[in-house]
Amino acid sequence: MNTQNNAPIIAVIGDANEGKTSLIRAILAEEFFGIIKDEAGTTTVSEKYQVFLEGELVFDLFDNPGFEFSSSVRLNVQDFSPKNIAEECERQKNNAATHWEQNAWSREQSAWESVDKSDVLLWVIDVRKCPSLTAFSDTAYLLAKSKKHIIPVFNFLPEERQGETVGNNFSKEITALLTDHSLKSLICNYDTNRRDFDNEIDLLLAISISLKSYEGAYRRFRTYIKRLEERESLRLDNACLDICDALMSTACYVEKKDNVQYQDLESVKRELQAEYVANLTRFERDVFRKIIEHWTYKDVDAVVDCRFTIPLSVEVSTREYSWSDVQKLLGGDIFFVWYGGKEVMVTAAPASFRILCSRLIDLIHAIRTRSKAVMKENNPVLKDRQISIPADMLNALQTFGLHNRTGALLHQGENNSRNRAEAERLRTSLIIFLQQLVMQQQVN
Repeated sequence: MNTQNNAPIIAVIGDANEGKTSLIRAILAEEFFGIIKDEAGTTTVSEKYQVFLEGELVFDLFDNPGFEFSSSVRLNVQDFSPKNIAEECERQKNNAATHWEQNAWSREQSAWESVDKSDVLLWVIDVRKCPSLTAFSDTAYLLAKSKKHIIPVFNFLPEERQGETVGNNFSKEITALLTDHSLKSLICNYDTNRRDFDNEIDLLLAISISLKSYEGAYRRFRTYIKRLEERESLRLDNACLDICDALMSTACYVEKKDNVQYQDLESVKRELQAEYVANLTRFERDVFRKIIEHWTYKDVDAVVDCRFTIPLSVEVSTREYSWSDVQKLLGGDIFFVWYGGKEVMVTAAPASFRILCSRLIDLIHAIRTRSKAVMKENNPVLKDRQISIPADMLNALQTFGLHNRTGALLHQGENNSRNRAEAERLRTSLIIFLQQLVMQQQVN
């Protein structure tokens, strides 16, 4: 325990290249913390990050170099403790014949010194790798001897696609080895490639269980978890509001041109349709950006520039003024007026509401389940599909749009409906529907 401020010290440990730095980046939402490369030994010294809540230090989090010499340490150390192991690493470093060996033993020493100072150890384990029985067992043995609170974190979990597991998964074998050393009880899943907020909360709750004997630290940590849950709930509520207003604005948006001559009709239709789709596509990206910013995501442009194969679709209608129309326009007086033009109007097709809703719901899910860039190219969550919007809700959207036509796409708070009661009824039913969709994504 950090005696200066009574805050717990949490060390992220594990073999080299198991995703320790990625785990910290994901938990802290700090994409530039540490250095990440494909080769082992990238982290060379222990690096500290402090987490505060309302100006009060909640915990110190340490990233550490990976274990590389567990078997050698177990063979040469008599009285197992993190301090004695660190001293053995120092001895091996001084006796090393090459500069490479010196650096490797220096990394090992830094890791064990961090273990010695810490209250809780997050042991990151890549479940894609078949564990070496000797090396893994020796690491587990040494950590068990440390008498620290140890939480094994299974990283890089295989994907499930259509009921099949994609990729290697040695979770069962690793769990069996952990059981041999009484380290099974607090196993957590946290894939740093597919961040999941619920898994993140489970991991933090496991840490809090390890702090129960420290009343002040435990209370602060539970408050920290509660604040994270409240913030996530607020983000989801705001994102649902953004989608709701995007759908309502799309329903109201119309491109229209009056008095189009018959010979120009087809070209005007194409022109208005292209303008409509271009404006709606830009609007969709604006809404993407707005939702992403709720999560303070850094790589916004990569998502906004995401290309989809299914374009947003429109409905084009024409109307020719009849004799009664002309009579009405002229105040009811009878005039012999020949009217030879047409009105061309472009509005969103029902499919556009379904496509737009699907993409934005998928975006929310993608943000909440990834720690890397939320791009279509490396994220199967963002896909082309159409959510089924209930017919009565779709009809209500189109009716609302018919009563509130506007030549611009408006953002949240800008939609001045002529019938506020109608707008509020539609907004309420839409938000309930969207929240249910978000919850379904979380379950799936």
